[in-house]
Amino acid sequence: MAEFDEYPAFEAMRAALPALVQRDGEIAAMEAEYREQSERALAVRAYERLFQRVMRMWARGEAEAAGVETWEAFMGRVGRGLAQVRREAGRNSRVVVFTSGGPVAVAVREALGLSAETTMELSWASRNGSYSEFLFSGERFSLGGFNLAPIWPAGPLKPTPKKKRPAGRPVVFFTAFEGGGNRLTLCAKRRGGEGSRQPAGGTRSRTGTRWPVPVAA
Repeated sequence: MAEFDEYPAFEAMRAALPALVQRDGEIAAMEAEYREQSERALAVRAYERLFQRVMRMWARGEAEAAGVETWEAFMGRVGRGLAQVRREAGRNSRVVVFTSGGPVAVAVREALGLSAETTMELSWASRNGSYSEFLFSGERFSLGGFNLAPIWPAGPLKPTPKKKRPAGRPVVFFTAFEGGGNRLTLCAKRRGGEGSRQPAGGTRSRTGTRWPVPVAA
């Protein structure tokens, strides 16, 4: 389902940053600090600070990224996907959706009524391979657990006839139980997995995101 695609983080960053550098002295200083780094580790940390600052502004509607899906539109898209799955889930059925940290954060927002900016920050908190659980029935949609750690077996994953776990892919389970109570489990992608919309290049940050970091000479 396209509704569960990740938000266009780097597209928004590239589109919003030039204008922010021109009008915001603090952003300009952060961008210059990043460009001046000659060590990769320092460049990664500088880019992460800049990225998170710009993304918070973008989530609040304070940074324009022309031609890029807005944060509000992204949250609305994921919300429609959640509504569709909840609407179509039958008793004792299971639906699997491949997704990532952004849609997981929006699902938590749906359950807890978080602000747009807090939802953005939560999208950075999902650990690779973690899962979050939700309970829903009718209009009720509540959080059962967030960022829980599964136990992955050592070595390559060996799928069984009943439960296939494609190595490196995120998984979402929507399971409907008797009595009208339903459970939803969202799993964030495993490190290095397929299906990620993040660029292949760059360096992995402390939050697990790969930043495109061209280190200055």
